[in-house]
This record gives sequence, structure tokens and C-alpha cells, in this order.
Amino acid sequence: MAQGKDFYGQEVAAIIEEACREFGVSQEELDIEVLETGSAGIFGLCRKKAHIRVRKRAVDSGAGEKTKKPAASSAPRAQKKSGKKQVDREAVLNAERARRRRHSLPEDKYLQMVTNGSYFLETTGVSVGEINGLVVLDYGVFVFGHPVRISAQVGVGRAGIVDIEREAELSGPSHLKGVQILVGWLTGTFAQDFPLSLSARICFEQS
Repeated sequence: MAQGKDFYGQEVAAIIEEACREFGVSQEELDIEVLETGSAGIFGLCRKKAHIRVRKRAVDSGAGEKTKKPAASSAPRAQKKSGKKQVDREAVLNAERARRRRHSLPEDKYLQMVTNGSYFLETTGVSVGEINGLVVLDYGVFVFGHPVRISAQVGVGRAGIVDIEREAELSGPSHLKGVQILVGWLTGTFAQDFPLSLSARICFEQS
């Protein structure tokens, strides 16, 4: 097997995209080995690190296919392999399962972290300043959701609401909108007569 090329970054999904751009192929045409993923620091948000090794491989994905296609477009190949004369429901389902296997590395890695205990999530009891939420990750060719613990710390100060995800450049537009809605609600509820004298920090742990 050809020697792979190593890629480093903060997120596995991001460096997979980088590898796809460098090799000039889609993800299903790469053999990807995740060597390291994790984070260090308070709440697991500082110094995030990921390391993968990538090799190019030959994949039967049609002539020059390099973009996402629905399962139905892959169904004729699945039907041809099965020896059937027509594309039926089974061929479409088999094509969808094959597509999912090609693109589900981030979800598989998350499930592995949950199984081996490296991703911690409390599902019983009550804790002040902590709640479980759901995040949806969209990698273009594959979308999945997973639970995450959201925590908040509040103290006296003038910093207002600090979004750790935004400060660490880990959030997107939807997350930012949600935080701003929360800021608006707090201001409208508690700051009608005087400004809020607090410093609050919100983060998605192990994100």
C-alpha cells in the first residue's frame, strides 16, 4: 500500500476537506485513517487537535464523479452488480447504505468516543448551569446530530454574555443567532432600568 500523507488541524472534518482539495478527489476516493483527535484545556475547548493519514484509492463511483449525488443515481450500479434487470427498492437502499458508509467517518468517530468513554455526557440528575443539547453537523455530503453538554458560568463583572464558541471560532451563524436571542431576552427581562452587571460564559463542552 502506498505511503499516506499526514494532515493536521483542529477538526477531523476540516482536515478531511483539506485532503480532498489537495488530492483533487471526493472523500469516498480516499483511504482515511484517524490517528488522533481530542482537545485539552478548560471545558475541552482549548488547543483542539486532530491528525489523520490519507491515501488515495480507487473507488467505483462512476466516470468522474466528484460531487454529492442522491442514492437513486447510484442505484443503477447497485442493480447491475446484483444482476437484476430493473432498479428496485432494494437497489436504492443498498446504494444509500453504501453512500452512508463512505461518508460517515465523523459520526462513526463520535460513536467510538462515546463507547470508549472519552466523550462524557451525563444523562441523569440535575446540575445548576448545565444542560444537554443537540447539535447538527453538516458536512455537505453527510449530516448527523449528536447530544452535547452546554454549560454556563456567571459572576459579577461588566463583560456581559461571552460566547466561548465564537471566541474560539468554533461556531456558525445559527449558533451565533441563538446566543444573540438569549442576550436579547436577558436584556429585555433584567435590564430595563439598569445595565446588567455580570460576566457570563456559555460553551458547548467537548465540541
